[in-house]
Amino acid sequence: MRLRVVVRVAGHTKSSYTYLQLLEDLVEVIGGPSSLVEAGFVDYRMVWVAIDLPPSGMDRRDIELFCELAAAELRSALKAGIGIDPRMMSGRLAVVVQRSAEGGPGSNEEAAERLRGLGYRVEVLDGEASG
Repeated sequence: MRLRVVVRVAGHTKSSYTYLQLLEDLVEVIGGPSSLVEAGFVDYRMVWVAIDLPPSGMDRRDIELFCELAAAELRSALKAGIGIDPRMMSGRLAVVVQRSAEGGPGSNEEAAERLRGLGYRVEVLDGEASG
């Protein structure tokens, strides 16, 4: 139960806010416990990461704090893995999200459609339909 979520980053969108917004959107849409298992830039380099995301049922302030810490961890892991501060790069930032077996409401395809509606390019992995 994995999703590959991609967002184009260039110019002002390379800031730390982009990473935070990505994680908050993932938590809101996926709705259940999940983890980032890969991150990087499409056509450049992907690295393994292990970043747990909280379930959406938490208090909004707790989710925001958790995502701020996770965004810093994601940037740090990317910097170590690709050898440069990822906020200095332009391109297509990608993360692979592993949804837990109990997951949130809806299928991977429903989550993918909701994320697409927010402007992300999403591919459903593990043999499910993609788009």
